[in-house]
Amino acid sequence: MVHTRNQLRERVDHHLERFENGTFFDNDEQYLPFFYEERVTVADWAGEALFVVDEPIRFKEALAGYEADIRETYATLLEAAMVLPSQADLYMDAAEVAESVGRRQTVAMSLLARAADGSGDRLDGILPAASDNIVAQTKQAEILRDASTILVHEIKNYRKGSTE
Repeated sequence: MVHTRNQLRERVDHHLERFENGTFFDNDEQYLPFFYEERVTVADWAGEALFVVDEPIRFKEALAGYEADIRETYATLLEAAMVLPSQADLYMDAAEVAESVGRRQTVAMSLLARAADGSGDRLDGILPAASDNIVAQTKQAEILRDASTILVHEIKNYRKGSTE
């Protein structure tokens, strides 16, 4: 274990030397928590962009799975003294990412029916409620292939507000 810690120390010293020389290297993002107090997501950089979330429940599940993978990986690397303890803080948890997206204009589309109490209208438990979020229940698109007449019929019905 001492040998591994020494290897980590040597690697970090080498990285610090590269930083001092202004040289970039693979995985230099692992040091971001040491340079920036606040973590940001793509949503934070997107300003007033409209976010479209396809299948919000799957979005939440994917975030949770990714978070679990990261935590497990960093626990293993930390135990082997291959990373510094604060490096795992580079990643936001699923709730923080959902919060960041949920603070923006969001359209959520889902084939899944909403709950009988209407709780799905505000993306409850998936994305935080924001006044300008919209939830749209969608239907499975028909496979049209070479049937252009069906496409024309679907467009006309859509324009009339009909869902025949």
